[in-house]
Amino acid sequence: MDLNVIASMQPLHLTDDFRWAEKAIGPERLATTYALRSLLDAGALLTFGSDAPVVPPSVFEGYMPQ
Repeated sequence: MDLNVIASMQPLHLTDDFRWAEKAIGPERLATTYALRSLLDAGALLTFGSDAPVVPPSVFEGYMPQ
């Protein structure tokens, strides 16, 4: 089904969230929380943002090569 949506992701959250996420949401929910690769593999169109000022605004820190 084509939904015509773009997933807006903030990959820099991964670098901080791993420290507390499992305790906060549990291992089962954590397994599907950061779905960047599975979304790409499924053909989803993604856009990445920094979520500044929560994390640094550098586009290079959020760059995720395939």
